[in-house]
Formats: sequence, structure tokens, C-alpha cells
Amino acid sequence: MIFARNFGNLGVVFIPTFGLLFISQFAKKSIPGRIRYLLVAGSSFLWIIYITNPIHHLAFNWVDLIKINGFSVASTSKNWGYYLILAYYGFFLLSSMMLLIGAIKKTESQSLKKSYQFILLLMQVSWIAVIMILTGFDKYIDPAAVVILVIAAMIGVSEVKNDLFELEINRWKQTFWNIGEVAFLING
Repeated sequence: MIFARNFGNLGVVFIPTFGLLFISQFAKKSIPGRIRYLLVAGSSFLWIIYITNPIHHLAFNWVDLIKINGFSVASTSKNWGYYLILAYYGFFLLSSMMLLIGAIKKTESQSLKKSYQFILLLMQVSWIAVIMILTGFDKYIDPAAVVILVIAAMIGVSEVKNDLFELEINRWKQTFWNIGEVAFLING
């Protein structure tokens, strides 16, 4: 269980790094190479704290499997390393919000402005998980999974509403119409 959990939670410490890199590229704001390496090194350090927890107990004081109504549930006692990961999430959320607010102020395009505002709104949903964890309401439910589900549903609704799939198809059609040579597109 712990082995699977260590690799299952690999994304937990790398989502903030890759999320911040995505948001910066989306907002057309360049992050210097040194900062990128520092972000990846920070995520790697947090993952090492997480996977070596059985040795030093920096992320969790203990991890136990308990039975609740016939279901096995992982019960933990969080230590300062866990809250360091949570603080990294807070840093990611705040940094991303600042990048998006700056992009909203700079752009003249209304459609791009709406896209920035939508992503900014999605970022606010993540604070629900952070607050649930800090207040201890995460004992029987994983708020991160719920938040990811809500965000995915909101993105899905946005995709359908804004017909972004059709925009992607039109972009490919334009590319092939303007290529000037015979070309085949094979869906593999």
C-alpha cells in the first residue's frame, strides 16, 4: 500500500511545478531557466521527503490501515513535511493567480481575457482542498480528488460550451488547406 501510495502521489508534488509552468506559458509570461530548475528541484526534494517517510517520519508521524464500516482506509498523522507540501501548493496557487491577473490586465482580446478569467476561477476551487486539509475535514474524504473532479467537470463544460474541439479541427483544416502540396491526415 505504501509503495503504491508513494508513486501514486508523485503527481502531488509535481503538479504545482508543472501547473506554474503551464500557467506562465498560457499567460505569455516567461519564467527564467534557473527558476524552472529551482521549481523542479523543490518538487523533487518534497517527493524525497514523501517517499522516505518510513525512515524519518517527516511527512507523516504514522500511516495505518484502519477498518471503517468494513472498508479499509489509510489513516495518517501529519507532520511538518506534509504541511511543507501544502505550503508549496499555496505558493503555486498564489503565483498562478498573480500571473493570470497580470495577463487579464494586459490583454486586449476579449476571448483571451475570458479564458484567463475562467482559469483564475478554477484556481479558486483548489483552495477548498487546502482549507479542508488545514481544518482537519480530510479524515474520511480526500478533498484533492473531489477538487480535481470538480475542475475536470468545469473544464468539460467549458470545452462543450465554447466548442473548443471544433476550433482545433478548424485549425488542422486550415493547416492542410494552406500547405500547397498533397498531404494525407491519418488518424492512428
